[in-house]
Amino acid sequence: MAQHHSELIFLVPWFVLVAISLTMIVQGWMIMNAHHGYSKSPKVKHPELNDVKAGDPLLVVRFTEEDIKKLQQRIMQQKMDELFEEPSTYEDDDDDDGLAHIH
Repeated sequence: MAQHHSELIFLVPWFVLVAISLTMIVQGWMIMNAHHGYSKSPKVKHPELNDVKAGDPLLVVRFTEEDIKKLQQRIMQQKMDELFEEPSTYEDDDDDDGLAHIH
């Protein structure tokens, strides 16, 4: 009788894990067939995309080298400004080093 219980203790979790793994495999196949979870031609479209045809570029941004340099300079200046705005932890407000003044 004890042997029968030990078999059940092994077989029940084993079948549960096999079922979970098979469902995960099937879900993986479904995702792969749907192109990473997205279908190429969805049945329901966003209203703003009704006039857009397949292959039309939605947003194009082109940066020149001059634009990139200006952006880098502006970011560097912002970082430097932030550093100088923060109070320094190395500067003491008072030079008494925490000692109380006795009169």
